[in-house]
Amino acid sequence: MSTSTMGDGEEPICDDLCSLAVLDEPSILANIERRYFKQLIYTYVGSILISVNPYRSLPSYYNDETIQKYRGKRLTDEQPHIYAIAEAAYHHMMVAEKDQSVLISGESGAGKTESTKLVLQYLAAVSGSGKDGGGRIHEQVLQCNPVLEAFGNAKTIRNDNSSRFGKFFDIRFSRGGHIVGATIAQYLLEKSRVVSQSTNERNYHIFYQLCAGHKDLPQGSTLHLRPASEFHYLSQSKCFTIDGVNDASELHTTRRCMGGIGISEDTQGKIWRVLAAVLHLGNVTFEDDQDAARVLARSEPALAHAATLLDIKTEALRSALVFRHIKAGGQTFKKPLSSKQATDTRDALSKALYGRLFEWLVDQINQSISNPAGYWHSIGVLDIFGFEIFEHNSLEQMMINYANEKLQQHYNSHVFKQEQAEYQAEGISLESVDFVDNQSCIDLIDKKPLGILSLLDEECKFPQATDGTFLAKIDTHHAKTSPQYTKPLRTTDQFSVKHFAGDVIYVVDGFLEKNKDEFGGDLAALMDSTTSGFVMDLFSASRLASLLSPSTDGMSSPRPTVPEVAEDSPEQARHDRPKGKRGANPRFKTMPKQGSPLDEVSEDVPSGGMVRVGSWGGRSSGVPTNVTVCAQFKLQLLSLMKMLGSTNPHYIRCIKPNDQKNPKMMDAKMLTNQLRYTGILGTIKIRRGGYPVRYQYEDFCQRYSVLQPSLAKKPIPAAKRVPMMLSALGMDRAVHKMGKTKIFFKDTATFEELEARRAKASWKAAAKIQALYRGYRVRRVYARVRQGALLLQRTMRSHCHRSRHIRLKEKVLVLQRVIRKAVAIRELARLRAERERKEKEMAQAKEKAKAKEEAEARKTKEAAEAQAKETARAAKAPPPSTIAPKQAHHPQPTRSIESTPTQHTHTHTTPSSALSTSGKPTHTYKYQYKYSCQQCHGHDQQPTDSPSAADALPNHLRALVKGIMADFKKDLIQKLAAHPEYSAVLASNHSPNVAGPKYQYKYQYLHPSPEGHPSHASPPGISTTNHKQPSQQPGTPVLVTHTSPAPSASPI
Repeated sequence: MSTSTMGDGEEPICDDLCSLAVLDEPSILANIERRYFKQLIYTYVGSILISVNPYRSLPSYYNDETIQKYRGKRLTDEQPHIYAIAEAAYHHMMVAEKDQSVLISGESGAGKTESTKLVLQYLAAVSGSGKDGGGRIHEQVLQCNPVLEAFGNAKTIRNDNSSRFGKFFDIRFSRGGHIVGATIAQYLLEKSRVVSQSTNERNYHIFYQLCAGHKDLPQGSTLHLRPASEFHYLSQSKCFTIDGVNDASELHTTRRCMGGIGISEDTQGKIWRVLAAVLHLGNVTFEDDQDAARVLARSEPALAHAATLLDIKTEALRSALVFRHIKAGGQTFKKPLSSKQATDTRDALSKALYGRLFEWLVDQINQSISNPAGYWHSIGVLDIFGFEIFEHNSLEQMMINYANEKLQQHYNSHVFKQEQAEYQAEGISLESVDFVDNQSCIDLIDKKPLGILSLLDEECKFPQATDGTFLAKIDTHHAKTSPQYTKPLRTTDQFSVKHFAGDVIYVVDGFLEKNKDEFGGDLAALMDSTTSGFVMDLFSASRLASLLSPSTDGMSSPRPTVPEVAEDSPEQARHDRPKGKRGANPRFKTMPKQGSPLDEVSEDVPSGGMVRVGSWGGRSSGVPTNVTVCAQFKLQLLSLMKMLGSTNPHYIRCIKPNDQKNPKMMDAKMLTNQLRYTGILGTIKIRRGGYPVRYQYEDFCQRYSVLQPSLAKKPIPAAKRVPMMLSALGMDRAVHKMGKTKIFFKDTATFEELEARRAKASWKAAAKIQALYRGYRVRRVYARVRQGALLLQRTMRSHCHRSRHIRLKEKVLVLQRVIRKAVAIRELARLRAERERKEKEMAQAKEKAKAKEEAEARKTKEAAEAQAKETARAAKAPPPSTIAPKQAHHPQPTRSIESTPTQHTHTHTTPSSALSTSGKPTHTYKYQYKYSCQQCHGHDQQPTDSPSAADALPNHLRALVKGIMADFKKDLIQKLAAHPEYSAVLASNHSPNVAGPKYQYKYQYLHPSPEGHPSHASPPGISTTNHKQPSQQPGTPVLVTHTSPAPSASPI
């Protein structure tokens, strides 16, 4: 355990009071005081933490860095801190696999609520919500606190943020250590604070927040709210604000957190309406009018506002407040109430509304953060009201102090009684430690059948019983027999109980009424008439059944919750509610199951096996009709104690340094009293002289066998193996004791040393196992990876080769195209040159041929002329018949002639136009031909070179000559046969009518005669027989057939 030093000449500051050299009250007080003024507000007493309220903000004490500093650390590794206790609870849950609990106790104003928030903050930070977690559960758990504080905390004379109810957080974890859910159990809300407060105290925070920030609400104008000073329920104490607190800003925080836990804006609006209705009800005042109460005129607006906000009729609300309906003999009578009775009825309605609303709110929180899927283990955090001693102490203070007595008994039982009993059972000698045993005080309060609470429940059965008769009865039974009970002198309404924290004087005024907590039948009928589904759900029988007292199985399952009721569904809530005359207590929930803790307190049940809780009266519908506040609270405490007994507890004892809330002041007397009655001094003694750490032999061997694996293999009993293991480990005999079935260690340091050595050995073993397994896994993975790599390599190489081949092929193709193009270009150039050369040669040849033809034509012409002259002279024939001039483009009639053949020779030069069908000049041809014709009868036509020489021919030869002139290039007959225009066909045959061989020339003459142009007369000697007449229409081709002997010479 670490020890801090203050400097030269100063006494050391001990982190653990058990390590003080001088163990007495002055030394303990001095150590705590020195630590306090050094802002070291936490101190250990063994594993118990003492927390002194600093009355100041210490932000650096609770930041994220501090959380990480204590995460995974042992209790003694760092300075004392509340995070260390939370870490110890979390670590023990994970290691020991057992439920844990953190019990935070102390006086009012000692800092219990803040300590609870810090523990929850640490658990949420280190655990969070993993894959097996519950999503945002850890965030929602933290958001519950602002909501519960707004509705359940108030300013008192000792504490500005005092919890006026007890709460138990059951944080649930998965096997992986993540938060998967939580539940909250609430105990004994102080409903009387709703209608009255002492001087310098306030009502619940939410009322002041609503008055300050209602204008920011969507429905703020409909609430008809005013400043807090104008409401009776808020102005009685004349205290409206808290230093350093902005109520309007706090309302914004409350609304945000309500949204975080699943309460919608619409539902929040319904909550504001109920709260505003409670405030307006407080402003309804009464006066007596002839022994009957009536509402004052100035209170009429408040009455109307309250009725509107609750969705009930104004007159129905008025009647329920000033009259009581009594049924007798089948008739109903209206009994007027006095102004005091009407005021009590008004307050009863207000308390019932707020109490039911608070229970509904807790159920909604549980519904939001609970996890029905189950959990592994849990850590419970108890924040319950501290011990209270006021000037005026009533039934609420008695039950609060009774709860603290039960918790102190649990602490004593765990720390003192069980310690000493176990030492004796194990045969270990230990000096007896004196401590304050409060069993006698608990017996005075709850022992059956004469305990104070049992007598109170009994008095509630009698109609004529009063607070005075109750006081007289407890005086009779306890004044002379119980040392814990005293009757103050000169008082008629008080009694005193000696608690472990001091003597408290209780005033019995109102004990019976508060214990009955009756909700009259008139008020029940009034709530039944509401049209608001939300308000009706608050008072429904199904909600009473859902608000069952805490489970008896150690909070192993969340309490059932009731779904939110919509505003437009009042029929469903009304259907679930039993009818009757009596009111229902908003604090109690349902008839417990068989075998529940209620069976264990059955002696307290007044009648019929039931405990009073004011009812709807009439049919029970399975809902208890007579359960009292005290009986239910005893039931809740019994369940809580049973649950705490099944967990491993961790204690945080909160201490108040002074009553003035001064951060620089330490009241030694107050500190001593708190240390004394909380048992801290006795704890120090028993922790110092005892053995806080213990193990069963079998458990020890199983847990620490990893330190000596050779001994674990031997079949040796556990009782003999443990000493051998400790000897082998070199443990000092002075730090442990051997019992009959257990081994005890002197301090936690020895236990932590064993844990550290076990952790180291476990890490080594785990590392070896991990190495073997990882090697196996890596080899398997390597084999798979190698196979995959080989396959990948083959695939990639093949792909690379294919890609390279494709790229090379593309490049070769490109190169081929370029080469081929170059070769083609060269070949084209060569061909062009060759063509030009040939064209040049052809042109030269043509020129030579032309010159030759011209020369031959001249010679032929000259020869023909000469021959013609000779022939003419020889024949001496008359001149040839006159040939009609040629008409251009006129067709000639078809003739067929036969006569003595006469040879003619003509030489003609034909221009290209005579042969061209396109009109473009081509070449000029010169023809020389001879023919013989019978028609000519020896007449000789002289050759001529005139372009119109053909016109001088006989008519039967003129068309033939023109056809020959059309296209004659190489061979006359072939050109005539293939010419596309004339389609002349040359054919020969033997004519039977002509002696000797003859040739017949057939040709088409395509030159049509103009319309109406007279045809030329046939030349003499041309016969037209055996020939068709030409067509009468212009453009019709004429077939001319000329038969003559074979020419003497072929045309050239």
